Amino acid sequence: MKKIITAICLILFSLTSITYANNWHFNGQSKNGNQYYIDLDEMSYDHSSGYQNTNIVTVHEKTILSPQEIAHYQEITRNKGNYHPGWDHLTHIITHYKYDLSNNTYAISYMVFLNQNDNVIAEYQQNPLRFKPVPINSFDEKTLKLILNNKEQVQN
Repeated sequence: MKKIITAICLILFSLTSITYANNWHFNGQSKNGNQYYIDLDEMSYDHSSGYQNTNIVTVHEKTILSPQEIAHYQEITRNKGNYHPGWDHLTHIITHYKYDLSNNTYAISYMVFLNQNDNVIAEYQQNPLRFKPVPINSFDEKTLKLILNNKEQVQN
């Protein structure tokens, strides 16, 4: 029971730090109206293997969703049978990315779907990570360049 309570507390504390970040850098807007922000204060080197890997940087991206994208996610959850009334209030997503600087690849490790009050609607974890090449002229490439241009801000 103690392990369950500890795990819940850790998740809640980590979500609080993610959703209430205070250095969101505007990274652009997609053609369909999504707005992308990167939290420059939360960029950090990966420690998942027990040691600091300076080739892998964790980045938090906040996506403020367009009405079209909100409808898209709602449809996906309906099709998968995961829809609940909370999805009616979806406004944004916080996505944790892992960028491999040595290979110019990235992976999504975690996604949190939120409403306008930052209440969690759903969360998904990707395990194992699936790294793929950073597409040229994409928001992912802009994020990679942002990391490289702000390496002094990446936390140990």
